[in-house]
Amino acid sequence: GEIMEARPLEPPAGKRMPARTEAFLDAARRAGYEAELVPIAVHTGATRDHPVSGLVQEPCAFTADCLLGCRPRSKNSLDVTFLPLGERAGLEIRPLHVAERIEAASGADGWTVTARQLDPGHPGRSEPRRVTGRALVLAAGTLGTNELLLRARDVDRTLPRLPAALGRRYSPNGDMLFAGTMGADRRIDPSDGPSITAGTLVRGRSGNLVHVQDLGFPPAFTSFADGAIPVRKRLVSTGRAALSYLAASRGGPPFRAALLLGGSFVPRLLPYLGMGTDAANGVFRVDRGGRLALDWDPSASMDMFREMEDVMKSLSRALGGEYLRSPPWHPPFRRLLTAHPLGGCVMSDSAATGVTDHRGEVWGHPGLFVADGSVVPGPLAVNPSLTIAALAERTAHWMIHDREAD
Repeated sequence: GEIMEARPLEPPAGKRMPARTEAFLDAARRAGYEAELVPIAVHTGATRDHPVSGLVQEPCAFTADCLLGCRPRSKNSLDVTFLPLGERAGLEIRPLHVAERIEAASGADGWTVTARQLDPGHPGRSEPRRVTGRALVLAAGTLGTNELLLRARDVDRTLPRLPAALGRRYSPNGDMLFAGTMGADRRIDPSDGPSITAGTLVRGRSGNLVHVQDLGFPPAFTSFADGAIPVRKRLVSTGRAALSYLAASRGGPPFRAALLLGGSFVPRLLPYLGMGTDAANGVFRVDRGGRLALDWDPSASMDMFREMEDVMKSLSRALGGEYLRSPPWHPPFRRLLTAHPLGGCVMSDSAATGVTDHRGEVWGHPGLFVADGSVVPGPLAVNPSLTIAALAERTAHWMIHDREAD
C-alpha cells in the first residue's frame, strides 16, 4: 500500500474533478445506487522524485492515457515502483526474452528456464538462453503462467506431477468492456481524467455482485472511434456536407466544410467498465504445439451479466442518454473481452483443489512459486491490480522470511 499509494482521485492543482466523474456520480445517485471514488494508484500532486525509485514523477495529465502508457510517469506502475526497488537490491532485468520451457535443474535443487532472446534488429531471429536458480517465480500473467505450466505438464512432460487442478477455475472477472451511454444530457468528454475514477457496487437479485465504473479512453482511441463508427448523427452531418459541396460546385452558397466534423457522439459518451461475480468455470488447456486455448461458456454467468446490464441501463436513463450495449455481446455472438483474466493456478488448502498453497508455492514442487493473477481463486468484481500486487508482495515476504508479514 505504501509503494502503490492507491487513493481516491484528488485533481492536480489547477484542474477540477473530471466531468465524466461528476456525471457518473450524479447518474448513480439519481438511479438510487451508492457510488464513490475508487482508489487508483495515480500521482496527482506536484512534480517530485518518486519516494521509492527516485524517478521524476509529474502529476497526472488528465488525458486518460493510462491504457496506452503514462507519459508523465504519474501512474505507479511496476517500472516506477517495484522494478527500480528490486534493481537496487541486485535484481537483473533481461528484456526481450521469451520463456518457453521450465524444468527441474539437473543434478541439484532448483529450476531451469529455457528462453529465446529476441533480436530487435532482425525480426524473427533469436538466440537460445538458459537460466538456473534455486527458486523460480512465475509472474507471466494469468495467460503466460498457465501456458508455461500446462506445457511443462502436458507437452514437454518436464513437470508431469503438477496438480490436476492446473488450468481450472478461470474467471474473466465478470468483465464487460465497450458498453456505455451515448447522447447523455450533458457534456462528458471520456478522455478527461484518469481512465477510472468512480464506481458503484450493487448486489443483484441472484446474489451476484456487480461493479460498474466509468471508463475513460485515450484521445487517440476516441478520435479513431469518432471517425470510424457510423452513428446516425455523423451520417446525417456527412450527407449534409455532400449536399453543400454539390450546391457550391453549381454556384450556390459556399461549401460548409464544418459539417464534415459535425455529428460527433464523443463529447456526450460515457463508457462503462463492468465487473462481477461470474461462475469462474473456464478451463485452460494447451494443444500439441504448446499453445494456450480456453474453454469458457458464459451461460452459467448469464444472470449476473443481465443484472450488470440492468445497472448500466439505469445509469444511462439517469443520464438522459441511450444505453450502448457492448458490440461483441450482441446476440447471437455473446462474446466478451476481459482486461482482468484470473485463475488457473489458484491458491487452495490442498493439491486436490488448487495449484498453490497460501504462500504461492506450487503443491509438491518446493521452490516453484506463482505470483500473478492466476492464483486468484475466483472473480473479485473489482479491478484486481492492487489485490495481485498485495498477494505478490506477501509471497515475496514468505520466500524471504518464511513467515507472515507483521
